[in-house]
Amino acid sequence: MTTTALIAEVLVIGFVAIIWLLLTLLRFSQLDFAGLIKFAEIGFSKWPIIQSMLMIAVVYQLGLMVNWFTAALVKHLFMKKWRDPIFENKSEKTEKKRSSYQMIRAQVLTKCSTEFVNDLYVDLSIIRLSRGATLNFFLIGIILIFFKKFMIALLMIFISIICFLQFRNRFQKYYNKILCGYEVTNQNNNNK
Repeated sequence: MTTTALIAEVLVIGFVAIIWLLLTLLRFSQLDFAGLIKFAEIGFSKWPIIQSMLMIAVVYQLGLMVNWFTAALVKHLFMKKWRDPIFENKSEKTEKKRSSYQMIRAQVLTKCSTEFVNDLYVDLSIIRLSRGATLNFFLIGIILIFFKKFMIALLMIFISIICFLQFRNRFQKYYNKILCGYEVTNQNNNNK
């Protein structure tokens, strides 16, 4: 996985997150949005590069926050239920419960083929994007209810559910792939 791809993922998550953030501010804030838009238009016409860089920095930071929050939420809600059962008692060298997955992952990343590891990174990319989209589209849907845009809100919540299902599917396949890679490398080591 390249750093550029990771930055692009965070920017995509951030660009969608900025929608619900702006909608929230528009609905619940006392800010003068007409004045802010006029100020932004003048600033963009005079300093387009600076304003673009500032906007990208804000979107990137927002994307990082959403990614961090969704990762923490997934770890808290789903790791024990979805990931941990796959790796229980699979590594011979584990004394601690945590190390089973960590040892297996380390072995897979160091001993499996480049193509296999790249495939895992693609899965992680889709996991991050679908995890962020789940939260972003859900929040957009909830906020649109306050604007009385019920059909669009339902559509956004439906998209959020689809993103969650994609996340869950890819999440479980990712960890099963790691286990398969581990078993293949162990089998190859035992055959030598």
